[in-house]
Amino acid sequence: VPTLIQEQNGYAGLTNKIVGKKAKSICVAYEGMERFFPADRIVFSGNPIRKEIVPATEEMRKEAMEFYGLDTQKKHIFIVGGSLGSGTLNNAMKKWISDGCPGGEGIEVIWQCGKFYKPSVDAFMKDAEASGLGGAVLKQIQHSDFIKRMDLAYAVADVVISRSGASSVSELCAAHKATIFVPSPNVAEDHQTHNAMALVDRNAALIVKDAEAEEKLISLAMQTVKDELLLQTIGKNAQAMAFLDSDIKIAEEVLKLIKN
Repeated sequence: VPTLIQEQNGYAGLTNKIVGKKAKSICVAYEGMERFFPADRIVFSGNPIRKEIVPATEEMRKEAMEFYGLDTQKKHIFIVGGSLGSGTLNNAMKKWISDGCPGGEGIEVIWQCGKFYKPSVDAFMKDAEASGLGGAVLKQIQHSDFIKRMDLAYAVADVVISRSGASSVSELCAAHKATIFVPSPNVAEDHQTHNAMALVDRNAALIVKDAEAEEKLISLAMQTVKDELLLQTIGKNAQAMAFLDSDIKIAEEVLKLIKN
């Protein structure tokens, strides 16, 4: 039976390594995958992503500003920890706020903390406001458990802070975003680090280790969002790594196998 597999990550998983020995076609999203698969059967397809994730137009940015109630005169950082949230990213934000939000003047933050962590973040923000932590900067932070319009959150962001799962990396490249990746250490074969480094090695993203995030992450984001040349460079390099119509390319490969 002709077989096609798709390896989404920059480091092949165990099952795909085994199946790949007999698969007729192997769709990948990263270079260098001949380390794991026969080179003559590799197809560069990229990873299928949501169709609404596209480079931001001026119209999209305007809609995003209104949707999230943001100030067009300020820079914007989007922190996304996934549906359940990321304890590491949340702790980094809490540390920065506890330190008084240094460097946060003129910057608004959309902080997606996740459903699991929302109650504790609510309590933290309430205490921070009562104690006057961060002053006016604290009012420039909006947190929520879930992002209803990811396309608009990407559109408005000057810098994105994210884990580096395969789909997230592909979406951020498609959106041409300057991103700071914090790879999750709790994944098989550390594939999130491999995903992130594929961009970092091409100056298409920045990276902070999970263990160093609490101390370094938000201060780096505050510096990066103010460096216009760096933002443009990283965003342009990320754009060069974007794949378009990955779903169609993979479907076409399937049809080739059927016809042959």
